[in-house]
Amino acid sequence: SMKKHTLHKKSITRTLATLMIVLVTQTLFAQTQPEVIETFGKKSKILFQNEKYGLEYMGKMVLPISYSEIFSLGSSKDKDPLLHVTKDEKVGIVRSTGLEVLPTEYTAIDDIGSYFMLVKNTKIGVMRHDGTLMFPAIYDKLDDLEGFGFILEKDGKCGAANALGQIIIPIQYKSVTMCNYDNQTFQVETTAGKFIYIEDQFKPKIKPMDGYVAASNSLFASQKELSIIDWFAFLADLPFYDETTPVKSMLPDTNNVEKKFLPVYRILMNELMKEDDSKMNYYAYDFKNSKKKLMSVNVKVNDSFYKLKLEPMLDFPITGITYEQVQVYLKWLNLKYQSEALNDMYGANFRLPTPKEWEQFALDGLNDEMKAKGCTDSINVKGCMLFIYKDLPKCSNYDDYIKSSYGEGSTMTGKIFINLLGLSNVFGNVAEMTSEKGISKGGSYIHWAKEAKATNKINYSGATPWLGVRLVAEMKCQ
Repeated sequence: SMKKHTLHKKSITRTLATLMIVLVTQTLFAQTQPEVIETFGKKSKILFQNEKYGLEYMGKMVLPISYSEIFSLGSSKDKDPLLHVTKDEKVGIVRSTGLEVLPTEYTAIDDIGSYFMLVKNTKIGVMRHDGTLMFPAIYDKLDDLEGFGFILEKDGKCGAANALGQIIIPIQYKSVTMCNYDNQTFQVETTAGKFIYIEDQFKPKIKPMDGYVAASNSLFASQKELSIIDWFAFLADLPFYDETTPVKSMLPDTNNVEKKFLPVYRILMNELMKEDDSKMNYYAYDFKNSKKKLMSVNVKVNDSFYKLKLEPMLDFPITGITYEQVQVYLKWLNLKYQSEALNDMYGANFRLPTPKEWEQFALDGLNDEMKAKGCTDSINVKGCMLFIYKDLPKCSNYDDYIKSSYGEGSTMTGKIFINLLGLSNVFGNVAEMTSEKGISKGGSYIHWAKEAKATNKINYSGATPWLGVRLVAEMKCQ
């Protein structure tokens, strides 16, 4: 019986040992089985074990459990979401199938709403949420334009791309700024320091309104001198913007205008001073559509005489005005532009050019030979005049000048002597005021040709028949 008891005891010991081995084995197996963190479409699983992550797809390990982090960039309901993976302090993106989208070599990948911003060391790129790479991480700066596109900077040069990732402004400019999100208008600064305006698919827009051309930097110069029609449009419209300035105080001094203009001035002033609704409609500018409208006049003289002679005079340069009157005109013009242009792309500040600015655009409009002289030549190879000055040569174009000017003196603005920038009558015709009171530039029909030299200053005091105005517009993004 003692022997039987001993055998029974050994049997129990063996059974307990077997049970312990099974329990330990099951425990160890349970400890070595990775934990399922997240599943996608019942095919993909993010696994976690021993502080590391891996990815299983259709029962196969497609990413070993060696990543310090794996998480979905989409919803768990997505069948094939993008996964953000981290290994050795570098990040990348794979699909839930394990297919590599971005190698694990990036410094950071951030969701910025519609896109992923990619950072590789100090360089930046962009990828869409669907995994399409828009811009590789080779850029120094990349600004999201609220879904409209991007401003890109690389190696100190700037450009822009639309929302599709297409380059619409080559990466070759000093700076690029978006002025308007509705029609994608950009202000672009060239390496030479000049500004241009670009709309949509790289269409240059280089003027604030019709009749202005790029001069220098962000400055645009009027193609022609201020005309009689421009001034009387201002007089008719002034009461709507400034009730404190009497219109009469802004009238030209008819004692200081060319006598050939007196008939047209009388008609315009009579119409302007009417108190009833029959007076002329003087809306010269349609800023919204960038067009100039001719004003209508209730003519009290023979219609054919008016049409043939007086009406064309409306496009002659305005003279007989003072520096102070021009400042009131500029105040009105800036207010009118701001209120009627409805222009939130960029702002324009209309003003007189400084003497230096005037010299710059005057010289920029000349060829190299004339630029070295500081003035356009006074005559061509045929001995005919190249601008209007005192004692003109009686050449083949002299008769045309006499006819178009109605007997010497100034002639129409914008018609003749157009320089390389597209500016007319920069030299001669009428001298042009600058921002410095008492200083004008360019010479006139009463000045000798040599007085028109760009660096020469022509002094004045008060209104004169030979002194006019050319405006500039300083542009900037709003």
